[in-house]
This record gives sequence, structure tokens and C-alpha cells, in this order.
Amino acid sequence: MNFCPKCRKKLVVQDFCVECGADLSEYLNQADSASSPSGSLSSFDFSHLAAEAEAQLAEQERLRDFEIVGGTLVKYVGNGGHVVVPNEIMAIGSYAFDGCSALTSVELPLGLTTIDQDAFQDCTSLKSITIPENVTFIGAGAFYNCRGLESIRFCANAMHYMGESGKGRATFSFSSFLHGGSSGNQSSAGGGYSGLINNVFCNAGTNGGGITVTVGSNVTELPAGMFHSKNCKVLSVVFESGSHCSAIGESAFEGCEALRRIFLPSSITSIGDNAFSCCTSLESTVLPSGLMRMGKRAFGNCEALTSVVIPDGVSVLAEEAFIGCTSLVSVTIPEGVSVIGERAFQSCGSIASLTLPQSVTEIGTWAFWGCNKMKTVRVPRRVYGHFFSYEYVERDVIAY
Repeated sequence: MNFCPKCRKKLVVQDFCVECGADLSEYLNQADSASSPSGSLSSFDFSHLAAEAEAQLAEQERLRDFEIVGGTLVKYVGNGGHVVVPNEIMAIGSYAFDGCSALTSVELPLGLTTIDQDAFQDCTSLKSITIPENVTFIGAGAFYNCRGLESIRFCANAMHYMGESGKGRATFSFSSFLHGGSSGNQSSAGGGYSGLINNVFCNAGTNGGGITVTVGSNVTELPAGMFHSKNCKVLSVVFESGSHCSAIGESAFEGCEALRRIFLPSSITSIGDNAFSCCTSLESTVLPSGLMRMGKRAFGNCEALTSVVIPDGVSVLAEEAFIGCTSLVSVTIPEGVSVIGERAFQSCGSIASLTLPQSVTEIGTWAFWGCNKMKTVRVPRRVYGHFFSYEYVERDVIAY
């Protein structure tokens, strides 16, 4: 047959009409079974062929912006804006959206499992993205230099560290996590840890008002190094009501110089080493009542932090926990704390007075060195001599 029995034009290639798009295989099969010559089956209903043709054309239009090879999106060639990635895509390949400066948001398919390295590199107008729950791998530099990023939403699942971050950049690297919701200028995230990562959000938010991070209620752990990024403009961190997050990973927010506020939920029991180190704009934080562990330099060099209340469950203030917190005026250390680590409050030059609880049995060397305004200290008698052994500033040290 070289003509279409539907539109009557001689534009049939095998069983497909180039002119009207009709799939004629069903017609031909029926014609053959009726021993009817091509084109003479008058009772055949062509209406559904038109609908199928329209669907085929619509599908071709939908896929025209994507180069797809075996379930992997190799290259996006569209005009940007809001992009809906086809449902059949299982992986976003390396550099797939690289340099797409007109891209503003991406809707990824639920079946997506992989976002490869540099996939969204230099998408400077990208404002929002949701990482589906089936994603288990995000490669190095996948969102590097997304300066306009305002909203990121992570769904609950596991992500695995790729090993090498490459080019001085790093990847999202999470384990057994993720859930969150975001609106407006927000980012939602969470996770576990399978290797220290840096520059996850390198340059994120630097073209706008910055990022508010909202941690989803069923996130169990924020991964190590998650926001430890060069020029990552995180302004505040908020946990959703009913949060199940129990840990802040090592260096999770280290160096987030724009971070001003963080409200930690009662579910938090552990804050890792350097978790908020060098957050130089951090003005206030409420340590949760359930906290049991703070790592080394957990709040080191938080120069704007003015007060801190240590929760009852903490027994050890790790070394350099608050070193260099030059604006710290008020410190409350409860009964139950037994160890003040080395240099724990070194160079906290704004503390005027302090009472150490009777439970303290050990004070590390230089724990209060450089606290030059601290004139009155109440110290348990058992550690009185040790406190004095390395302090050379004249103080009114009261043993009780």
C-alpha cells in the first residue's frame, strides 16, 4: 500500500502515514484478515488513528529538547525556563545541562536514580529543584556554580558518595536520608554521611538574597560537609515541626559565613566536629535539651555568637568547642558537665564572669586563655589548683 486509506495521500512508509501520522498496522491486519484489498475496508473506524497520531506528534514534541540514549539524558538542547524531564529518564548524564543559563527550575522524574558529575554546572539562573526519592547517586560538581539557587527539596532516600569529587569540587553525598519541603527562598535537605564532602553548594545563593534551609521532618541526620562550601550563602536553618533529625554531621555548616540563625530541634543528640565552625555571622542558636555530644570546635570562631546555654545531657565540652567566640558574653554550664576540654573557651574575650558546676573534675589546658574580661570565676575546689596552673591573668577565682 502506498497511499493512506484515511487521508488518501500517497505518503505511506511501511505502515505509517507521513502526512497525517496514522499508524496503519491495525488497519492492514484487519484488511488482510478480511481478504480485502488495501484501502477498500469501508467499515474500518479511523477516528482512533487520528488520536494516536496526535499523541505521537505530541510525544515527539515533548522529547525534541532532549538527547536520550538508553534511558540517560545525554544533553538538554531546549530554551530553558521550567523544564520537565521525561518520565523514562533514569539518569542525567555528565554535563547534560552544563551552562544552561536560562534554566530556572527542573522537574525530575520519580524514577530517576542518577545525576552525574557536572550535570547542572553553571546553571546560573536555576532557582529551584527537587531531588526525587529514588536518586542514589549525585556526581561531583553536579550543581556547581548555581548562583541563583533559592530552593532545593530532597526526598527521603539514600545517596552514595562517588569517591572522587574532581576539579576541586564535590558532590551531594548522603546516606539514609532525605525529606523536605520548601517554599519561596528556601532549601530543604537532610541525610546521613558516607564521606566528608566540600563545596556541595559552592556559590549557591550568591546572586540573590541567600538560602533558607528547611530540614524535612523525617530527616534523621544532616550529612557531614553538607553546606561546607566556598561562598555558600545560607542565611538560616529551620527544622520542620516534629523533626526526627538526631545528628548534625562533621563540618556540616563549617565556613557558612552568612549563616545568622539556626533553631535545632529537641531530637538532636549529637553535633559533630566543626559542625558550625567559622560561621562568623551566627548570632544565636538554642542548643536542644536532648543534646548529649558536641564535637571539637563545634562552634569555634563563631565571632557573632553572644550567648550559649549548655544542655543538661552534655557531660564533656570538647576541646576548642567555643574557641574564638569573641562576642560570647553569657555562658551557662550545668551540673553534669565533668570535663572542660583544652582551649574550650580560648579567646572568648567578652565573658565577664563564669561559674563551673561541682560536677567538673577536669579542666583542659588553656581552656580560658585569652578571656581577659573574665574577672570573676567560681570553680569547684577539686579543680581550683588546676585552673590556676595555666592562667596568668589576674582574676578573682573563688573556690567553692
